[in-house]
Amino acid sequence: TPHFVEYGIQQHNALGYRGPEIQLARVPGVPRILALGGSTTYGFLLEDPAEAWPAQLEKLLRARGLAVEVINGGLNSATSAELLARWTFRDRYLKPDIVIIAGPGNDVWPLMYPGYTPEYTHYRRAWDGMPSAPRAGERRLLRSGIARVAYAWWLYESQAFLGISRDPTLPPRLDPGEALRAVRATEPEGFERNLNLLVATIVADGARPLLFKMFRGPKAVFRVLPPAARSVEPLYDAVQLAQAKESLVVERVAAARAVPWVALADQQVPLEYFLDHTHLDARGERIKAERLLDPIAETLRSIAMRDGAANAPSAAHPPARRPRRRQALRTRRRSPGSGVKSRP
Repeated sequence: TPHFVEYGIQQHNALGYRGPEIQLARVPGVPRILALGGSTTYGFLLEDPAEAWPAQLEKLLRARGLAVEVINGGLNSATSAELLARWTFRDRYLKPDIVIIAGPGNDVWPLMYPGYTPEYTHYRRAWDGMPSAPRAGERRLLRSGIARVAYAWWLYESQAFLGISRDPTLPPRLDPGEALRAVRATEPEGFERNLNLLVATIVADGARPLLFKMFRGPKAVFRVLPPAARSVEPLYDAVQLAQAKESLVVERVAAARAVPWVALADQQVPLEYFLDHTHLDARGERIKAERLLDPIAETLRSIAMRDGAANAPSAAHPPARRPRRRQALRTRRRSPGSGVKSRP
């Protein structure tokens, strides 16, 4: 949603990405980094976009003297399927130099439902949001001209938030035992397909991918969370097993495509930095940014060296030299002890 405002702060820029305004056209000489992921990239539960790790990564890189632009491409509730679709139809036109792919995040959930399909059609419905068609009883009400004017004004003032959701026919609550059995019996074929194609497409578009493994809190985190933030606790074992399987997918894709991956260790994030089992406060987001700092800085140096080598003249095509004019200078010698001048 472009120009989305919440907590009294503009959350989205004119292009719909979370953070300050950016131009679709690149700023000459400024590397562009795009962060892809779900709510943990977007910075869900953080009021200020500047607290999310993509914004903090940009700040840390600039503190090192690297003039870069980091765009927060996080999409709440997105699986790898939505990230692949959005890259294909939208994100690629930003023409980033580096793309950080954070995950798996929401890809763990399709593994917990019966009838698994790699396309996630057993799990997803296409889109949901505020209905634009009249609801039950409204058609009769809209026979009144005054009601139609009021209805049009209400629609004008409202905002339709399109989101990504589970298929509404699925049960609202997962049985922990059934979820764990489903994960044990299912391999994340869909996630592997999507991630492999996403990485290949990013490389074909001229950018460098970096895979950032999804991080969730240890079981001990539930001891310090308020009850409202502990909804995932019954599914902890299923979530951890699904993530372990998909973490191996990240490593396989990275090896097959020769791209780097990085991860956080459990002990790097104190328990008090967790807002729930998955999302971190601003201090935890900084730890993520710090973990990415060196790999991204190294990739930027590699890109700079590549671009410098590409612009340098090759041995087969040396730079053209301006011809040196030969001046016919007469050298006059004076013989020792005589005033006679001789010509060479």
